[in-house]
Amino acid sequence: MKRVAAHHIFCSPEHILKLSVIEQDNNDIITRIFSLNDNTAEPAHTIFYDGVITIPPVSLSEANCITDKKINDFTLLNAEKIRSGEKILNNEKPLLIDFGTSDINKINEYLILLADRLIEFDVFEIINACTFRPANILGRTKTITEGIHSNLVNWKSTSRLTTI
Repeated sequence: MKRVAAHHIFCSPEHILKLSVIEQDNNDIITRIFSLNDNTAEPAHTIFYDGVITIPPVSLSEANCITDKKINDFTLLNAEKIRSGEKILNNEKPLLIDFGTSDINKINEYLILLADRLIEFDVFEIINACTFRPANILGRTKTITEGIHSNLVNWKSTSRLTTI
């Protein structure tokens, strides 16, 4: 069993918890989510992450879904094809980010390159754009909740991602 806590747990775009804990069994099944202030668990066995815990980024291109009509309602940012100096505008369509990979190291490289161009977007919009929105398009689990199997990642910033 492992317990991880963070400043924010982005369970879904509609459900963001502050100072909370996720408890998982040895098979990465979420067994409990609770407030860090709850004191029902020994804090010594909880790893605290500075940042936001969420589901890992989801790649539409890895799923061969990048040309799907479902993405027409979004502003698609294909991280593999972004040109140096190209501006990313915050317009009326929600942002959708595709890194072309699920490899966290490669995603971190892209995030560093894109950081100054994503300045108009808040951290939750950026996370939503590459996690929950593409998961929703693919019909995958799109919430962090008890009873589901989930790998988790920590966003220390919008340019640094680590697996938990």
